[in-house]
Amino acid sequence: MPEAKKGQSPRFSNRILPAVLIIVLAVGIGFLLYSNHSLTLQGSLPSTNIQLASAAAGSSTNVMCEIISTSTHHSLQGYVLERTNDGSYARTQHIITVTWQSDQNVNMGHPQDLQPGAIVQISGQVDQAKVLHANQISVVTNYLKVK
Repeated sequence: MPEAKKGQSPRFSNRILPAVLIIVLAVGIGFLLYSNHSLTLQGSLPSTNIQLASAAAGSSTNVMCEIISTSTHHSLQGYVLERTNDGSYARTQHIITVTWQSDQNVNMGHPQDLQPGAIVQISGQVDQAKVLHANQISVVTNYLKVK
């Protein structure tokens, strides 16, 4: 009988080992997806309303905003969005004006995606009038939640 148990043990472990590996792999992938979803796209946290208001002319900043209007002169206005504790974003009453060069590429999305209601993440420099001159624009409408 001890020989029979030894013979059955490898079959049992051959069934359990793949199941354990699949579970560990699924948990690992789930963790990576969760942690990547909670990060912003460019890696740095967007400026808050207060940080943006106190930004010195020429300083670099990163802003999330919901587009209110666009113009044919490569500019837009949008509500500044702030990240909440649960990882979603909330609309503020602060409206920011953003401009960019005519040859500026949209990193994620397409230029035609820059329309009212779209959510964008913009990096650039703030001037004296608090206009953000973009050097990087990403359309993130489908990647985050606004409350």
